[in-house]
Amino acid sequence: MNATAIHPIRTEDDYRAGLARIREIFHALDDSPEADELEVLTILVLDHERRTISLGPSDPVEAIRFTMDRLNLRPRDLIPYLGSVPEWPKSSVVAGP
Repeated sequence: MNATAIHPIRTEDDYRAGLARIREIFHALDDSPEADELEVLTILVLDHERRTISLGPSDPVEAIRFTMDRLNLRPRDLIPYLGSVPEWPKSSVVAGP
C-alpha cells in the first residue's frame, strides 16, 4: 500500500497492508506527504479495528488475577493497597477459585 493507493480497509489483506505501510512511514516528518498518509492510514486502521475486533466487557476479578500473574504478585503484595486479606470482602477474588 502506498500514498496513491489509499482506500477503505475492507479485507484482512487491506488491514495488514495498512499496518505494514504505517510501520514503513511511522517516523515521517511533520508536514510531509508521508505524514499526511500516516494520519489517514491510522484513521482507517483504527476504524477497521473498532468495527471488527470485539474485546467484550472485561471481568474485574479476571483483570486483577491477570495483572497479578503478569507482575508476579501474590495477595500479600496488595495489602498496602487493599488492606489485610481478612479485611477484603471476598479474599477469594485474588486468591483464585
